[in-house]
Amino acid sequence: MPFKKLTLYPEPKPSEPKVERAEIVKVTPVEKEREPMILAQASKDPAGGWRKILLDEDPISVTDIEKAFLEEDVYSAIATAQYDNTIKAADPTRRFEVSLIDVWNNSGADRTVAFRFGTGSLRFQKKIADKTGFLMNLVKTKWKGPVNTAFNVYSFEAEPAVSYTVFGELV
Repeated sequence: MPFKKLTLYPEPKPSEPKVERAEIVKVTPVEKEREPMILAQASKDPAGGWRKILLDEDPISVTDIEKAFLEEDVYSAIATAQYDNTIKAADPTRRFEVSLIDVWNNSGADRTVAFRFGTGSLRFQKKIADKTGFLMNLVKTKWKGPVNTAFNVYSFEAEPAVSYTVFGELV
């Protein structure tokens, strides 16, 4: 019985993502008690490089980013009570403006959370499974509350154990 020679070739590997070194394009001057902020830009290769927002894949460049946040504009904590947990207290003359929300469920069970200004309507309400979360990057968007109104994370559960990070500032 004749045998046929069979040669197997490995499947081609998918191309690995290309990681490019960033170059410093601008360093802000140091002000009193503030660290300098460095903005970086990936290679100028129009075919690739880091030029996308992770959530919606819109192309951006460093010139599109106009907002710089200081340490005091970043609010991180764990919501530990049912209903409203204040992220930023009310200011009698200014309103709070939100630019990024990051939420993570650490509870061991599904949890439902939302955000709101004061006692207003619940926004971005989500039921999140244990050890998962969501991120909302509001680049080029401003979500502002009324003057003299607190910004809250709202939990339906008595022991939410949901951590959050919010970038925002009084304006």
